[in-house]
Amino acid sequence: MGSRLKVSRVALAVLAAFVGAYVVYAHVASLRTAREYARENEVESLATEHALRKVGALEPASRGGTIVVEGATGSAPATLEWTAPARRLGEVLVGMRVRTTEADPFEVSIGVEDTKTGQRMGVSIRWDASPTVGLIGANADRRVALDQPRNAHEVSMRISPELHLAAFAIDGVFVGSAATSLDAGSLVRAFHRIDAEAGRHVGVVIESVRVEGLARDAAPLAFVEHFEGQVVDPIRWRLMSADGWTAESHASTSDGLVLEARALRGSGAAMAGVLGPTFSLRSFRASTRVHVDRMKHSSVFFGVTNTHGGLPQWRAFDVGVLDGAEGAQPFCAGHWERDGQNRVQVFAAVDPHDMDAFIEYDAKTGIGRAGIGAKTILEKPLDLEPLEDVQLHFGVNLGAPDADTRIIAREVRFDPW
Repeated sequence: MGSRLKVSRVALAVLAAFVGAYVVYAHVASLRTAREYARENEVESLATEHALRKVGALEPASRGGTIVVEGATGSAPATLEWTAPARRLGEVLVGMRVRTTEADPFEVSIGVEDTKTGQRMGVSIRWDASPTVGLIGANADRRVALDQPRNAHEVSMRISPELHLAAFAIDGVFVGSAATSLDAGSLVRAFHRIDAEAGRHVGVVIESVRVEGLARDAAPLAFVEHFEGQVVDPIRWRLMSADGWTAESHASTSDGLVLEARALRGSGAAMAGVLGPTFSLRSFRASTRVHVDRMKHSSVFFGVTNTHGGLPQWRAFDVGVLDGAEGAQPFCAGHWERDGQNRVQVFAAVDPHDMDAFIEYDAKTGIGRAGIGAKTILEKPLDLEPLEDVQLHFGVNLGAPDADTRIIAREVRFDPW
């Protein structure tokens, strides 16, 4: 009996030690992760905490609070790359102000790198007789000439992981955007670098480096969008194109946002549209005014979706019109009745050319409403949960091999309660 008690005491002691060690580990790990999320913003003239990787003959020097690189590359190419401490990816702005003192060609770039996969996303300036701007990690073969090729520029990149979008700017002017597969919470490092080919004389001054986390306001903000600019605002909207094989799509701005989509082969089932900003679900009303130029074996939708990409967690609530047996028929689609089932309900035909539609959500009751014009056509308890991350979305669904649709979105209005 005594030996059994001793064995039990030893087992309990081992278990207690294990639990204690695990608790300590969990606290250390949580503190480390918290630091990665809460790393302070860096806005500095010289990145003293950044690690330097050097290839070739170029040597950096600190001068008056700047990084100065002057000298010849010699018989081999040269690279100087600085990397910042790792941080968890959220909404982030990475920027650098740089000035050149030599005419020989070289390239300056900034961006972020996924520490696990090595995937990079960034933007670069190539200084030569005709300076250009290009992307790193997407559309790498596409470069755009600088409108004002002076010797000093500020280049920046803003990554919105909820939209899976990176937007790029030169001297504060938007120059392009690209889709990115970097997810929120990924462990990334910001980098900035200088590259020059062999036989070049480089003269460049890095005046400032900026890595700034941008807190996303979880509370939804009211807005009215008419899509009247030359480009679609990359901070608010992400264009979702057809795959180019099953279907093709095109978007432009002309008296509103013009979306065109056409099936190419196979079943023709495809989607093209626009994904809006992420916010925590609260009571709101959202509406749109869309002109339908043509709609063949297709549907036009407007609504809200959560940020889960696939079943079984995906939930949505949409209203729209489809090319039905009776012509242009309103429909509602999504998840209601609190059972996780995706439903579609079709109604009597309406004007085939104009879709004025709205959706509402009451967070206190969980009730969603959808309507065409001023008339509510559906009122149901939604499967969406208060405070979960959601996004507005609208676009077209193609439903047959000969499907063809063209719409003009003239207004999207969003009003939180």
